[in-house]
Amino acid sequence: MTPGPFQRTHQKVPGRPLRSVIIVQTYIPTYRVPFFEELRCSLAGRRIELRVVTSRPAREQAARDDAAHLDWADQVIGREVKVAGRRLILATSARYWSHSDAVIAMQQGTSLDTNHALVSMKMRGIRVGLWGHVKPYTSAGNRLDLWVERRQLHRADHVFAYTDGGAEYAIEAGVEPARVTSVQNTVDTSELGAARRSLTAADIRRFQADQGVASNKTLAFIGGLDRPKRIELLVDVLDRVWACDPSIRLLVGGTGEQEALLAPSVERGQTILLGRVGARQKALMAASSVAIVMPGRIGLVALDALVLGKAILTTEWPYHAPEAEYLTVGESKFVSADTPSDFTELVLRATGQEWATQYASSNVWNYPKMDRMVGNFADGIERMLD
Repeated sequence: MTPGPFQRTHQKVPGRPLRSVIIVQTYIPTYRVPFFEELRCSLAGRRIELRVVTSRPAREQAARDDAAHLDWADQVIGREVKVAGRRLILATSARYWSHSDAVIAMQQGTSLDTNHALVSMKMRGIRVGLWGHVKPYTSAGNRLDLWVERRQLHRADHVFAYTDGGAEYAIEAGVEPARVTSVQNTVDTSELGAARRSLTAADIRRFQADQGVASNKTLAFIGGLDRPKRIELLVDVLDRVWACDPSIRLLVGGTGEQEALLAPSVERGQTILLGRVGARQKALMAASSVAIVMPGRIGLVALDALVLGKAILTTEWPYHAPEAEYLTVGESKFVSADTPSDFTELVLRATGQEWATQYASSNVWNYPKMDRMVGNFADGIERMLD
Protein backbone atom coordinates (compact mmCIF):
# COMPACT_ATOMS: atom_id res chain seq x y z
CA MET A 1 0.00 0.00 0.00
CA THR A 2 1.41 3.43 -0.96
CA PRO A 3 1.40 5.87 1.97
CA GLY A 4 -0.99 8.78 1.49
CA PRO A 5 -0.08 12.40 2.23
CA PHE A 6 -1.35 12.20 5.80
CA GLN A 7 0.13 8.84 6.80
CA ARG A 8 3.02 8.97 9.23
CA THR A 9 6.17 7.02 8.50
CA HIS A 10 8.29 7.14 11.64
CA GLN A 11 11.40 5.49 10.29
CA LYS A 12 12.66 4.12 7.01
CA VAL A 13 13.05 0.35 7.41
CA PRO A 14 12.53 -2.54 5.02
CA GLY A 15 8.95 -3.73 4.66
CA ARG A 16 5.73 -1.99 5.60
CA PRO A 17 6.12 1.50 7.15
CA LEU A 18 4.99 2.06 10.71
CA ARG A 19 1.38 3.23 10.79
CA SER A 20 -0.49 4.95 13.61
CA VAL A 21 -3.96 4.50 15.10
CA ILE A 22 -5.66 6.62 17.76
CA ILE A 23 -8.52 5.33 19.93
CA VAL A 24 -10.67 8.03 21.54
CA GLN A 25 -12.15 7.15 24.97
CA THR A 26 -14.31 9.22 27.31
CA TYR A 27 -12.13 7.90 30.14
CA ILE A 28 -10.09 4.77 30.89
CA PRO A 29 -11.65 2.57 33.58
CA THR A 30 -9.25 0.27 35.40
CA TYR A 31 -10.70 -2.83 33.77
CA ARG A 32 -9.76 -1.49 30.31
CA VAL A 33 -6.03 -1.15 31.04
CA PRO A 34 -5.08 -4.80 30.26
CA PHE A 35 -6.97 -4.63 26.96
CA PHE A 36 -5.24 -1.46 25.79
CA GLU A 37 -1.82 -2.71 26.90
CA GLU A 38 -2.24 -6.06 25.11
CA LEU A 39 -3.75 -4.46 22.02
CA ARG A 40 -0.85 -2.03 21.81
CA CYS A 41 1.62 -4.92 22.01
CA SER A 42 -0.28 -6.96 19.39
CA LEU A 43 -0.43 -4.03 16.98
CA ALA A 44 3.25 -3.26 17.46
CA GLY A 45 3.98 -6.72 16.07
CA ARG A 46 2.03 -5.70 12.98
CA ARG A 47 3.95 -2.40 12.71
CA ILE A 48 0.99 -0.34 13.90
CA GLU A 49 1.46 2.20 16.68
CA LEU A 50 -1.48 2.67 19.07
CA ARG A 51 -2.21 5.66 21.28
CA VAL A 52 -5.30 6.43 23.33
CA VAL A 53 -6.79 9.90 23.75
CA THR A 54 -9.06 10.26 26.75
CA SER A 55 -10.79 12.84 28.93
CA ARG A 56 -11.88 12.86 32.56
CA PRO A 57 -14.79 10.70 33.76
CA ALA A 58 -18.20 12.36 33.99
CA ARG A 59 -19.87 12.76 37.38
CA GLU A 60 -21.59 9.36 37.48
CA GLN A 61 -18.48 7.62 36.16
CA ALA A 62 -16.24 9.50 38.58
CA ALA A 63 -18.32 8.26 41.51
CA ARG A 64 -17.19 4.72 40.70
CA ASP A 65 -13.61 5.73 41.52
CA ASP A 66 -12.16 3.43 38.85
CA ALA A 67 -10.40 5.83 36.46
CA ALA A 68 -6.91 4.75 35.37
CA HIS A 69 -4.00 6.43 33.61
CA LEU A 70 -1.72 5.08 30.90
CA ASP A 71 1.72 6.59 30.38
CA TRP A 72 1.20 6.48 26.62
CA ALA A 73 -2.31 7.99 26.67
CA ASP A 74 -3.08 11.68 26.08
CA GLN A 75 -5.67 13.40 28.23
CA VAL A 76 -7.78 16.31 27.00
CA ILE A 77 -10.23 18.45 28.90
CA GLY A 78 -13.56 17.37 27.54
CA ARG A 79 -16.93 18.24 28.99
CA GLU A 80 -20.61 17.48 28.63
CA VAL A 81 -23.41 20.00 28.26
CA LYS A 82 -27.15 19.49 28.28
CA VAL A 83 -29.13 20.85 25.35
CA ALA A 84 -32.90 20.29 25.25
CA GLY A 85 -32.55 17.49 27.80
CA ARG A 86 -29.82 15.67 25.87
CA ARG A 87 -26.13 15.39 26.76
CA LEU A 88 -23.69 16.65 24.15
CA ILE A 89 -20.10 15.49 24.51
CA LEU A 90 -17.66 18.31 23.79
CA ALA A 91 -13.98 17.48 23.34
CA THR A 92 -10.86 18.92 21.79
CA SER A 93 -8.93 15.82 20.82
CA ALA A 94 -8.72 16.34 17.04
CA ARG A 95 -5.21 17.79 17.25
CA TYR A 96 -3.98 14.45 18.62
CA TRP A 97 -5.24 12.38 15.70
CA SER A 98 -5.13 14.83 12.78
CA HIS A 99 -1.83 13.34 11.56
CA SER A 100 -2.52 9.68 12.26
CA ASP A 101 -3.41 6.99 9.73
CA ALA A 102 -6.67 6.17 11.49
CA VAL A 103 -8.83 7.20 14.42
CA ILE A 104 -11.36 5.00 16.20
CA ALA A 105 -14.01 6.98 18.08
CA MET A 106 -17.13 6.22 20.08
CA GLN A 107 -20.24 5.42 18.09
CA GLN A 108 -22.42 8.08 19.70
CA GLY A 109 -24.75 10.55 18.04
CA THR A 110 -24.02 13.36 20.51
CA SER A 111 -20.23 13.12 20.28
CA LEU A 112 -18.92 16.13 18.38
CA ASP A 113 -15.51 14.47 18.21
CA THR A 114 -16.97 11.45 16.40
CA ASN A 115 -18.95 13.51 13.95
CA HIS A 116 -15.94 15.74 13.30
CA ALA A 117 -13.80 12.69 12.54
CA LEU A 118 -16.34 11.22 10.13
CA VAL A 119 -16.57 14.48 8.17
CA SER A 120 -13.20 16.21 8.20
CA MET A 121 -10.78 13.31 8.72
CA LYS A 122 -12.20 11.18 5.93
CA MET A 123 -11.83 14.15 3.59
CA ARG A 124 -8.13 14.21 4.49
CA GLY A 125 -7.60 10.51 3.79
CA ILE A 126 -7.57 9.36 7.43
CA ARG A 127 -9.49 6.13 8.09
CA VAL A 128 -12.24 6.40 10.69
CA GLY A 129 -13.52 3.50 12.77
CA LEU A 130 -16.36 3.39 15.30
CA TRP A 131 -16.55 1.20 18.35
CA GLY A 132 -19.13 0.64 21.04
CA HIS A 133 -22.45 -1.05 21.58
CA VAL A 134 -23.54 -0.10 18.01
CA LYS A 135 -27.06 -1.36 18.74
CA PRO A 136 -29.13 0.81 21.16
CA TYR A 137 -29.01 -1.68 24.03
CA THR A 138 -29.16 0.47 27.15
CA SER A 139 -31.96 2.89 26.28
CA ALA A 140 -34.79 3.36 23.81
CA GLY A 141 -32.74 6.17 22.29
CA ASN A 142 -33.64 9.60 21.04
CA ARG A 143 -34.98 9.46 17.46
CA LEU A 144 -32.52 12.08 16.25
CA ASP A 145 -29.58 10.38 17.98
CA LEU A 146 -30.52 7.03 16.45
CA TRP A 147 -30.69 8.59 12.98
CA VAL A 148 -27.29 10.24 13.43
CA GLU A 149 -25.77 6.99 14.73
CA ARG A 150 -27.01 5.04 11.73
CA ARG A 151 -25.48 7.69 9.48
CA GLN A 152 -22.24 7.30 11.45
CA LEU A 153 -22.25 3.56 10.74
CA HIS A 154 -22.62 4.15 7.01
CA ARG A 155 -19.80 6.71 6.88
CA ALA A 156 -17.30 4.73 8.96
CA ASP A 157 -14.52 2.75 7.32
CA HIS A 158 -14.91 0.03 9.94
CA VAL A 159 -17.31 -0.78 12.80
CA PHE A 160 -16.07 -2.49 15.98
CA ALA A 161 -19.13 -3.85 17.80
CA TYR A 162 -18.87 -5.15 21.35
CA THR A 163 -20.79 -8.36 20.60
CA ASP A 164 -22.47 -10.33 17.82
CA GLY A 165 -25.78 -8.54 18.42
CA GLY A 166 -24.25 -5.16 17.66
CA ALA A 167 -22.45 -6.54 14.60
CA GLU A 168 -25.69 -7.99 13.23
CA TYR A 169 -27.43 -4.65 13.84
CA ALA A 170 -24.77 -2.81 11.79
CA ILE A 171 -25.04 -5.28 8.93
CA GLU A 172 -28.85 -5.07 8.94
CA ALA A 173 -28.45 -1.27 8.82
CA GLY A 174 -26.57 -1.65 5.54
CA VAL A 175 -22.88 -1.83 6.56
CA GLU A 176 -20.91 -4.33 4.48
CA PRO A 177 -20.06 -7.41 6.59
CA ALA A 178 -16.36 -7.06 5.66
CA ARG A 179 -16.37 -3.66 7.42
CA VAL A 180 -17.78 -5.02 10.69
CA THR A 181 -15.92 -6.75 13.53
CA SER A 182 -17.53 -8.35 16.58
CA VAL A 183 -14.74 -7.88 19.11
CA GLN A 184 -16.37 -10.02 21.86
CA ASN A 185 -15.95 -7.43 24.60
CA THR A 186 -14.39 -8.78 27.77
CA VAL A 187 -11.99 -8.00 30.60
CA ASP A 188 -8.89 -9.72 31.94
CA THR A 189 -10.42 -12.56 33.97
CA SER A 190 -7.22 -14.47 34.71
CA GLU A 191 -6.83 -13.08 38.24
CA LEU A 192 -10.50 -13.72 39.05
CA GLY A 193 -10.33 -17.29 37.75
CA ALA A 194 -7.15 -17.94 39.74
CA ALA A 195 -8.76 -16.49 42.87
CA ARG A 196 -11.74 -18.79 42.51
CA ARG A 197 -9.51 -21.85 42.08
CA SER A 198 -7.30 -20.93 45.03
CA LEU A 199 -10.08 -20.71 47.63
CA THR A 200 -10.17 -23.39 50.30
CA ALA A 201 -13.12 -24.45 52.42
CA ALA A 202 -11.38 -22.80 55.38
CA ASP A 203 -11.09 -19.52 53.46
CA ILE A 204 -14.81 -19.54 52.71
CA ARG A 205 -15.80 -20.42 56.29
CA ARG A 206 -13.59 -17.63 57.64
CA PHE A 207 -15.09 -15.07 55.25
CA GLN A 208 -18.64 -16.13 56.10
CA ALA A 209 -17.91 -15.89 59.81
CA ASP A 210 -16.35 -12.44 59.40
CA GLN A 211 -19.38 -11.17 57.45
CA GLY A 212 -22.00 -13.04 59.47
CA VAL A 213 -23.54 -14.83 56.49
CA ALA A 214 -24.63 -18.36 55.59
CA SER A 215 -24.07 -19.48 51.99
CA ASN A 216 -27.61 -20.80 51.43
CA LYS A 217 -29.14 -17.50 52.57
CA THR A 218 -26.78 -15.02 50.91
CA LEU A 219 -26.84 -13.17 47.60
CA ALA A 220 -24.19 -10.98 46.00
CA PHE A 221 -24.28 -7.69 44.10
CA ILE A 222 -21.15 -6.75 42.12
CA GLY A 223 -20.91 -3.45 40.27
CA GLY A 224 -21.44 0.29 40.45
CA LEU A 225 -24.16 1.59 42.73
CA ASP A 226 -25.62 4.01 40.22
CA ARG A 227 -28.84 4.69 38.33
CA PRO A 228 -28.41 2.16 35.48
CA LYS A 229 -28.21 -0.65 38.07
CA ARG A 230 -31.68 0.33 39.38
CA ILE A 231 -30.68 0.60 43.01
CA GLU A 232 -34.11 1.99 43.89
CA LEU A 233 -35.72 -1.24 42.72
CA LEU A 234 -33.14 -3.24 44.67
CA VAL A 235 -33.99 -1.25 47.82
CA ASP A 236 -37.71 -1.95 47.33
CA VAL A 237 -37.02 -5.67 46.91
CA LEU A 238 -34.78 -5.76 49.98
CA ASP A 239 -37.63 -4.28 52.06
CA ARG A 240 -40.01 -6.96 50.77
CA VAL A 241 -37.48 -9.75 51.35
CA TRP A 242 -36.87 -8.54 54.90
CA ALA A 243 -40.58 -8.80 55.65
CA CYS A 244 -40.65 -12.40 54.36
CA ASP A 245 -37.28 -13.75 55.53
CA PRO A 246 -34.99 -11.53 57.64
CA SER A 247 -32.25 -14.19 57.59
CA ILE A 248 -31.36 -13.42 53.95
CA ARG A 249 -28.25 -11.29 53.47
CA LEU A 250 -26.85 -9.29 50.54
CA LEU A 251 -23.11 -8.80 50.03
CA VAL A 252 -22.41 -5.67 47.98
CA GLY A 253 -19.11 -5.19 46.17
CA GLY A 254 -19.00 -1.74 44.58
CA THR A 255 -19.50 1.95 45.16
CA GLY A 256 -21.42 4.72 43.45
CA GLU A 257 -23.53 7.81 43.81
CA GLN A 258 -26.64 5.85 44.97
CA GLU A 259 -24.92 3.93 47.75
CA ALA A 260 -26.78 5.96 50.38
CA LEU A 261 -30.08 4.41 49.24
CA LEU A 262 -28.98 1.14 50.82
CA ALA A 263 -28.58 2.73 54.28
CA PRO A 264 -31.82 1.31 55.77
CA SER A 265 -30.96 -2.26 54.82
CA VAL A 266 -27.40 -1.77 56.06
CA GLU A 267 -28.64 -0.47 59.41
CA ARG A 268 -30.84 -3.52 59.96
CA GLY A 269 -27.97 -5.86 59.12
CA GLN A 270 -29.49 -7.15 55.89
CA THR A 271 -26.91 -5.62 53.54
CA ILE A 272 -23.13 -5.76 53.99
CA LEU A 273 -21.18 -3.12 52.06
CA LEU A 274 -17.68 -4.25 51.08
CA GLY A 275 -16.79 -1.23 48.92
CA ARG A 276 -14.69 -1.75 45.80
CA VAL A 277 -13.66 -5.38 45.68
CA GLY A 278 -10.75 -7.16 44.05
CA ALA A 279 -10.57 -10.64 42.57
CA ARG A 280 -10.21 -12.54 45.84
CA GLN A 281 -13.10 -10.71 47.50
CA LYS A 282 -15.31 -11.33 44.47
CA ALA A 283 -14.44 -15.02 44.60
CA LEU A 284 -15.24 -15.16 48.32
CA MET A 285 -18.54 -13.33 47.76
CA ALA A 286 -19.56 -15.78 45.06
CA ALA A 287 -18.50 -18.83 47.05
CA SER A 288 -20.61 -17.56 49.95
CA SER A 289 -23.70 -16.80 47.83
CA VAL A 290 -26.34 -18.72 45.93
CA ALA A 291 -26.51 -16.19 43.07
CA ILE A 292 -25.73 -12.65 41.93
CA VAL A 293 -28.59 -10.14 41.90
CA MET A 294 -28.74 -7.48 39.19
CA PRO A 295 -32.17 -5.84 38.80
CA GLY A 296 -30.74 -3.22 36.44
CA ARG A 297 -28.17 -3.22 33.69
CA ILE A 298 -26.23 -6.43 33.17
CA GLY A 299 -22.92 -5.51 31.61
CA LEU A 300 -19.45 -6.78 32.46
CA VAL A 301 -20.88 -8.42 35.58
CA ALA A 302 -21.93 -11.17 33.14
CA LEU A 303 -18.25 -12.09 32.84
CA ASP A 304 -17.83 -12.12 36.63
CA ALA A 305 -20.79 -14.47 36.87
CA LEU A 306 -19.48 -16.83 34.19
CA VAL A 307 -15.97 -16.95 35.64
CA LEU A 308 -17.25 -17.44 39.19
CA GLY A 309 -19.87 -19.99 38.17
CA LYS A 310 -22.79 -18.15 39.74
CA ALA A 311 -26.04 -17.35 37.94
CA ILE A 312 -27.44 -13.83 37.75
CA LEU A 313 -30.96 -13.05 38.95
CA THR A 314 -32.52 -10.26 36.90
CA THR A 315 -35.74 -8.97 35.39
CA GLU A 316 -37.26 -8.56 31.94
CA TRP A 317 -36.04 -4.95 31.88
CA PRO A 318 -35.10 -4.33 28.23
CA TYR A 319 -31.97 -2.19 28.67
CA HIS A 320 -29.19 -4.60 29.53
CA ALA A 321 -25.75 -4.04 27.98
CA PRO A 322 -24.38 -6.21 25.14
CA GLU A 323 -22.51 -8.59 27.48
CA ALA A 324 -25.86 -9.94 28.70
CA GLU A 325 -25.82 -11.92 25.44
CA TYR A 326 -23.17 -14.19 26.95
CA LEU A 327 -25.66 -15.53 29.52
CA THR A 328 -28.11 -18.41 29.00
CA VAL A 329 -31.60 -18.27 30.48
CA GLY A 330 -32.23 -21.11 32.91
CA GLU A 331 -28.53 -21.78 33.31
CA SER A 332 -26.41 -18.69 33.95
CA LYS A 333 -29.34 -16.26 34.08
CA PHE A 334 -32.77 -16.44 35.73
CA VAL A 335 -35.35 -13.83 34.84
CA SER A 336 -38.52 -12.57 36.53
CA ALA A 337 -41.16 -10.16 35.31
CA ASP A 338 -40.08 -6.55 35.77
CA THR A 339 -41.96 -5.81 38.98
CA PRO A 340 -40.77 -5.59 42.60
CA SER A 341 -43.08 -8.41 43.67
CA ASP A 342 -41.93 -10.80 40.93
CA PHE A 343 -38.26 -10.07 41.50
CA THR A 344 -38.78 -10.56 45.24
CA GLU A 345 -40.32 -13.95 44.51
CA LEU A 346 -37.28 -14.91 42.41
CA VAL A 347 -34.90 -13.84 45.21
CA LEU A 348 -36.85 -15.85 47.78
CA ARG A 349 -36.85 -18.88 45.50
CA ALA A 350 -33.09 -18.60 45.04
CA THR A 351 -32.58 -18.82 48.80
CA GLY A 352 -34.93 -21.79 49.20
CA GLN A 353 -34.16 -25.47 49.55
CA GLU A 354 -35.20 -26.43 46.01
CA TRP A 355 -32.77 -23.91 44.50
CA ALA A 356 -29.95 -25.12 46.73
CA THR A 357 -30.50 -28.63 45.39
CA GLN A 358 -30.70 -27.67 41.68
CA TYR A 359 -28.70 -24.49 41.03
CA ALA A 360 -26.57 -23.26 43.91
CA SER A 361 -23.39 -25.22 43.17
CA SER A 362 -20.52 -23.54 41.33
CA ASN A 363 -20.49 -24.14 37.59
CA VAL A 364 -17.95 -24.05 34.77
CA TRP A 365 -19.10 -21.94 31.81
CA ASN A 366 -17.47 -20.60 28.67
CA TYR A 367 -16.87 -16.86 28.20
CA PRO A 368 -14.82 -14.61 25.86
CA LYS A 369 -11.13 -14.40 26.79
CA MET A 370 -8.93 -11.32 26.51
CA ASP A 371 -6.65 -12.78 23.83
CA ARG A 372 -9.70 -13.33 21.62
CA MET A 373 -10.89 -9.74 22.01
CA VAL A 374 -7.40 -8.36 21.34
CA GLY A 375 -7.00 -10.56 18.26
CA ASN A 376 -10.42 -9.60 16.89
CA PHE A 377 -9.77 -5.89 17.41
CA ALA A 378 -6.28 -6.01 15.92
CA ASP A 379 -7.55 -7.92 12.86
CA GLY A 380 -10.27 -5.31 12.37
CA ILE A 381 -7.77 -2.46 12.60
CA GLU A 382 -5.54 -4.10 10.03
CA ARG A 383 -8.48 -4.59 7.64
CA MET A 384 -9.51 -0.97 8.15
CA LEU A 385 -6.00 0.28 7.31
CA ASP A 386 -5.57 -1.99 4.29
